[in-house]
Amino acid sequence: MRFPPQYRAFLRLHDGYRWLAYPGDMLPLRDLLPGSTMHQQISKWKRLAAEYGGGEVLNGLFFASLGQPNNWVYFDLDRPTDGGEYTVVRFTPDESSEFPDLIAFLESRIDVCNVEIPDEGEDGETQE
Repeated sequence: MRFPPQYRAFLRLHDGYRWLAYPGDMLPLRDLLPGSTMHQQISKWKRLAAEYGGGEVLNGLFFASLGQPNNWVYFDLDRPTDGGEYTVVRFTPDESSEFPDLIAFLESRIDVCNVEIPDEGEDGETQE
């Protein structure tokens, strides 16, 4: 299995990246390999999800942790999109969201962080 092109391009620059998958991290490859603690956590979660009807995660290629238990981001290898990419699933127990590729997922993280904070004057009043 080859990684999707956008993910390969990311890996050429970075092996993991803290906070890029805000509120979590893009995981380094060493954390995704069999034998690592993170790999064990992902495998356990996949089994539990499948037992409770979430079998679609079994073929998922996980690449990010959202910093809370059972909060993951993965490529759904059963759902290819354009250009050799795969649907990205952001899973939390409360809600899941899907993106056509890694770039769209990362853009969604920018949107989450792109909060306009009003300027305050010296007196603490909001300036227009």
